[in-house]
Amino acid sequence: MVLATPEYHGSVSGVLKNALDYMNAAQVSGKPVLSVSSAGGPMGVSSLLQLQSIVRNLHGVNSPEWISLGFAGGHCFDPEGTPVDEGMRERTRSAVAKFTDLARMLTAGMTAAK
Repeated sequence: MVLATPEYHGSVSGVLKNALDYMNAAQVSGKPVLSVSSAGGPMGVSSLLQLQSIVRNLHGVNSPEWISLGFAGGHCFDPEGTPVDEGMRERTRSAVAKFTDLARMLTAGMTAAK
């Protein structure tokens, strides 16, 4: 599961929060979750921390890395949607790799438990 939000005044979007409030642990429990935010400032850390807290309360498994797109405007991506900044590309690759590793481990663990 990937949860993505713009950061509004240091928080997640109201629409995403509302959707998460209607979810229950049965829908998230034991599933890997990658949190992503975009912010007008350098980083959207507040919204990411809130997303991870919500995931923990729903018994999901937070990915060890997150993705924060700072200064999220048109200048961050090329026309194909690739981050312009090499550092952002590498951080995104790393976060996605850790997320897929987590998903594989959880899937292997669930298969072994059966």
